[in-house]
Amino acid sequence: METLKREILLEHLKTHLSEVQFKSLRQNEIELDDQEKLRQMQEILEKDPALFLTKWGRFLPKEQLQNFYSLRGDYEVNWLLDHLQRDKNNNSPETISRNLSPSQRKDKKIINRRFKYLLNNLENTSYFSDEAMEMREPLLYEEYIGKYIPEEERYPPFSDEVDLVERIYYDIDQNNIRERLQYQKMIQEEQMQEEEDDEDEENEKEYKSAENEAKTVANLAKLHITDDEKEKTIISDDEIIKQQAKEVDTNEEMNNNQRHSNSNIDKNIENLSTEELNELREELIDIMRGKFISGNDTEFDYDQIDYNEEFDNTDQETNDIQDNYFDKEEPNDTTENNHDTGILDY
Repeated sequence: METLKREILLEHLKTHLSEVQFKSLRQNEIELDDQEKLRQMQEILEKDPALFLTKWGRFLPKEQLQNFYSLRGDYEVNWLLDHLQRDKNNNSPETISRNLSPSQRKDKKIINRRFKYLLNNLENTSYFSDEAMEMREPLLYEEYIGKYIPEEERYPPFSDEVDLVERIYYDIDQNNIRERLQYQKMIQEEQMQEEEDDEDEENEKEYKSAENEAKTVANLAKLHITDDEKEKTIISDDEIIKQQAKEVDTNEEMNNNQRHSNSNIDKNIENLSTEELNELREELIDIMRGKFISGNDTEFDYDQIDYNEEFDNTDQETNDIQDNYFDKEEPNDTTENNHDTGILDY
């Protein structure tokens, strides 16, 4: 590659470095500063252009990829350029959804990458521990698991091995959970109030409709009875209206009783067996998996997955696992709808 083209390319990288996924960090690995990133990228560009394209070519626009055209004599570089250009022409996820929030990115390739990351990096880790799930979704955790755990088990006293710093951090976490829980409860109550208001409005419409219908029936009846029959009429206009209204009131009372019954469920919580509690925990974990794949973990950096080809599915085994997972998820849609709060993002 000519020196001028290399300098143009490096200048572009320097300006847009924040948009480039340099590498996937391992646990506890410290991210390099920008100067060191650029130094390593320049070194690889000079020594192995094909490797450079493999690592970072997907982050380059078409006009920057053209700087590699003089290297098309190299089979690997030529193949990579064709592959990258084809992706650009097909509107790859990198160009489609760069400005969208993670929950708005619906591209199949992005969803598949998240799923593979979930399988390889999150399954059987602390990400799905009770503590982590409660921290991310305190209201969901409370409804599925928390309310069934006795206080003495859920909040045991500190052991002697726990030092002061750990206790302070624990208290901070608990305060954050309580604040988030109260916020989510407030949102849930507002949603329930809106539903009740809509229901009351619907009942009012039904009442007026019944009243108008009763008047119409009564007026039609008057047209077909004689004076003698009028005297024998048992049900008056007002009685017809009252009867229709009573039916509406009865239906409303039944709905109110149902809501009252639902609101008292928490007051009569039964102790669950370990097996029953574990079943609820698995249901919650399934929901949390779905939230992660949907891009609804607001504290997670999805860019490191969504624009990283390392998480593309290349083996049939992974594809089979994915198909089985989503087949298993379908029946749980009803379960999630019954328990979820409707809060997708916090």
